[in-house]
Amino acid sequence: MASSCETRILGLVATRKSRENPHGAARETVIRELGELPAECAAELRTVARRLLKELPHSGEGAVTAVLEALTTRRDPAAGDLLVDALKSPHTMQKEDYVSMLEDIDRSEDAPAGLLAVLADGAEDPHRPDVAVTIRALHSLRYEQAVPHLLEYVNHPERAVRGTAIEFLYDFDDGEKAGLLFADRLRHEQEPQIAEMLIDSLTSWEKFPDERFLRKTAGNPTLPETLRNSARRALAYGFGENSAADLHQEPPS
Repeated sequence: MASSCETRILGLVATRKSRENPHGAARETVIRELGELPAECAAELRTVARRLLKELPHSGEGAVTAVLEALTTRRDPAAGDLLVDALKSPHTMQKEDYVSMLEDIDRSEDAPAGLLAVLADGAEDPHRPDVAVTIRALHSLRYEQAVPHLLEYVNHPERAVRGTAIEFLYDFDDGEKAGLLFADRLRHEQEPQIAEMLIDSLTSWEKFPDERFLRKTAGNPTLPETLRNSARRALAYGFGENSAADLHQEPPS
């Protein structure tokens, strides 16, 4: 039989505004009321958080986030470990929020290990749904040490994962680790936005792609103009202004 504290907690969580309950209470109101529960409800709040995490995705991430944020505002001693568990879960997409909560309780140093655990598992499971949001959370942390862990994602079959990995490496690698991978990926990349990012990365690292490939890209009128401009910049910077001028286009400044 549920205790009175557990009943109150679950009742508050159930009243929150959601897709199923569009006229429910505002998220901030629910979190505030959970945070204001008496001290004798602290243990039940932790228990509910653990159960909601275990029952994902059926319990709903909105419920998990509300309870975890309430524990964070209360500076509950279990909040840090529960937030790391949330980072590791394959069913959570709000990982940047959990990182922010860890920062609020001075536990941000625990975030990378939880996120890197996702990448390790994602390397074995290409269909794991939370890899892209995990990379974005590492990006928001500016966790440069993740570079070696992201190299294998350059050729990931899912566009969102591949793109976020390439963006991370563009910002935090100097081309020494990712340069050859980017040049190889560029020959196979079918997504114009990602191809543009690959060319810009290689150009900024002064590791220029094959000139014939760049000329073909720059001169292809069926490709987006931004991608063609990236190819022209690479030609101008890597092979001289004439390489771009030969296409009867002024290289962009």
